Amino acid sequence: MIEKNANIQLLSQDLCHRVDERLGEIIAGEGSENNLTSAMRYALLAPGKRLRPLICLISAQCLGGEFEDAIDPACAIEMIHTASLIVDDLPCMDDAEIRRGKLSCHRRFGEATTILVALELMSLGYRVMSEAPGIDNARRARLVQILARAVGMQGLIGGQDRDLAADADITAIDSNKVTHIHELKTGALFIAAAESGGIVAGLEGEQLLPIRNFAAHLGLAYQTFDDLLDVNSTKAVTGKDVHQDVDKPTLVGVLGSDAATEYANNMIAGAMEALQPLGPDMQPLESLIQNLLGNPASKDYTLN
Repeated sequence: MIEKNANIQLLSQDLCHRVDERLGEIIAGEGSENNLTSAMRYALLAPGKRLRPLICLISAQCLGGEFEDAIDPACAIEMIHTASLIVDDLPCMDDAEIRRGKLSCHRRFGEATTILVALELMSLGYRVMSEAPGIDNARRARLVQILARAVGMQGLIGGQDRDLAADADITAIDSNKVTHIHELKTGALFIAAAESGGIVAGLEGEQLLPIRNFAAHLGLAYQTFDDLLDVNSTKAVTGKDVHQDVDKPTLVGVLGSDAATEYANNMIAGAMEALQPLGPDMQPLESLIQNLLGNPASKDYTLN
């Protein structure tokens, strides 16, 4: 159990370090170093704030679970997220040059290797989730089901498909369509991270609704802030390409920067409200989100 008044910055740094250590161990267990494992390590261990695994780990511990039981599910979610990023960066998608402050994977290792890395990270993520120690088989099966739902047509893949379709006819997009894309492409994995933490902690059924609602609001806020960065920031600050979304479906494009900022702040407020039924033990999770997104003077969402 995490102390309610824990220093969230120190806690986040410690948990990120432990996630990175475990990710390194998992990759090392995949065999001898070759071009594919080098590219996997390059993509997976690039510097990032590990927000999705942090949500999984902190949710699990706030709800009464153990770090040791949550670390592999958290790492599985980061593998899936990294796979989605390197696919998103491919020339047939966003054709991005920079990711997490480094050359995008396909610019460093080529498109063919990058596609194989994405497939392997997806496969490895499912395997790590299905073999997570300290969790009974029924919960493992539920965790894999949640991850599969977050990746498929009801999640990342469905969101990307709608995103590409909207690119082809940007004049037909409205705020409701953009929000639905964000719910799938971004929100689904946030929900999977939070819900996985709840399942590790022993929650089931309707007990998971508050943490799901929290993550759904958070995903929409995060994506909107990320789109604002694309308009207002620089490559040096964000660690990735900017001004990529001028002709893409975003709330910034549909509503304008001021209204999009107000929307994102309302989503943060909704996320905080969603946690209230779970009581004061959720304070570390609230602090994490406030530290990342809630304080305009200290927002830290530049590396995903």
